[in-house]
Amino acid sequence: MRYGELRVELTRKLPYLNGVLNEGLRLGNPAPIRVPVNTAPGGLQFGETYVPGNVELKVPFRVNLKDSRWFPKGDRFNPERWTGEMPELLVTNESKILIAKTVHEFNILPGDQYDEDKFVQGTKEYMGALLPSLYLKYVPRVEGNRKSS
Repeated sequence: MRYGELRVELTRKLPYLNGVLNEGLRLGNPAPIRVPVNTAPGGLQFGETYVPGNVELKVPFRVNLKDSRWFPKGDRFNPERWTGEMPELLVTNESKILIAKTVHEFNILPGDQYDEDKFVQGTKEYMGALLPSLYLKYVPRVEGNRKSS
């Protein structure tokens, strides 16, 4: 069976393909490795750890994207977490609630030292993943046989 010409409209009807893309982006996020943020002047308490005020922290995205609190079995490539087949593997909808509640309850304004030009000029991109070689072979599908050898 031939599918004819592939078009964007057809890909929207392929939930597993979208799951593979989402899972690939989660585990191989192309965004900068970490975003620097400064602690509040009074500092922050994380459990038993105190971080003084005005300290720059950098949290790698990969830490959050593999965190089992947000992505159960987060170290595994599992496209089904995005297709609805295994909703227990996706708890990030809580993030949407957090964002919605935050913008509903707070006006988010530029801080006293906000300077858009400095922010744009000071933005740096980091690349931090060194991947080993991945050897793949692309074998044309044979009509009636969807598996490759």
